[in-house]
Amino acid sequence: MKKINILKKIPIFSRLSEAEMRNIIAVSSVVRFKNREIIFVENSPGDVLYIILRGKVLIYKTTEEGKKKTLAILSESDFFGEMSILSPAPRSASAKALGNVELLQLYAQDFHRILKDNYQTSLKIIDTLCNRLRSTNKQVEILSYQNVSKRIIQMLLGLADTEEIVRSRIKIKITQKELAEMVATAREVVNRTLQMMKKRGILKIRKGLIEILDIKRLQEFNFDRRPRGES
Repeated sequence: MKKINILKKIPIFSRLSEAEMRNIIAVSSVVRFKNREIIFVENSPGDVLYIILRGKVLIYKTTEEGKKKTLAILSESDFFGEMSILSPAPRSASAKALGNVELLQLYAQDFHRILKDNYQTSLKIIDTLCNRLRSTNKQVEILSYQNVSKRIIQMLLGLADTEEIVRSRIKIKITQKELAEMVATAREVVNRTLQMMKKRGILKIRKGLIEILDIKRLQEFNFDRRPRGES
């Protein structure tokens, strides 16, 4: 697919003229990363904005004890790395590829020029940052007020929103360890919870993949109500 057609599908550039898009193409480049390859690490210098053309990217932080906390899983047309080029500071989190990933990269000076010359792009950036703040607030609310089982369900539902539905099924490429990091619990707790839902036919579990078979039942699932005969 031509680069200009790709740019038209990216929300922050969708309102640009073709001439403006050609200018972006002239100063940008495509980079590729393999599954689990690190794109950048927390506290490293940052002067590049990345836009996902294909695949998914995991954004996470690492504690002093070496534990990882997943902040977000981004997919096609999402961008990341903007904080370091909008406000001069090291990277606030790390990023790695989930599967094979293709990214469009823009250096800070070129991105600043685009923002200066195009009001609509600036507004779209602000809108996206506001949505991410809302998502972060929601995640804090989930971690603060819900038990682990409900946090796992809410996180699965949130991740399912970014996936394509194929024959009423939704496949989420994520490991149980990554899911555990997202809901601040142990992998063993996630495994027990998923196994319970698997037993009831709500989802399937494979290595690095959770397949939701019935999204409505997942939304309505209540761990406090057990079917007869189940202890």
